[in-house]
Amino acid sequence: MSLLVNPHFDAGILLVMLVVGFIPLSFYKKIGAILLVISVFSFSIIGVLILTGYDVLSYRVTTDGVLTFNETNYFIGNGSQPNGTGQLWMGFAFIMLAIIIGAVFLDQAIKGKLFESST
Repeated sequence: MSLLVNPHFDAGILLVMLVVGFIPLSFYKKIGAILLVISVFSFSIIGVLILTGYDVLSYRVTTDGVLTFNETNYFIGNGSQPNGTGQLWMGFAFIMLAIIIGAVFLDQAIKGKLFESST
């Protein structure tokens, strides 16, 4: 199976995007609600990538002298369009998380807490 046939997304980048999405959630009350915009964008991008059929995988090529081994580990998806892998549900969950965080951002913006702390 060729990786060029099915769109894929590296698992390491997904983990970085998850960290970038969750870190502002833990600090927005101290710094301000403007940090929630980062989380909304991060989770929206993850959700859209997963919903459009991108598989999250890690790919490793090992060469042992003459032989070359290709190893693909799928974390989300199975190498085909999202059929029975829970991929669509996970994509919708990230989109819903982004919508919920966006609603919190709008609430804080209406209250005027974009840049000030709420201590």
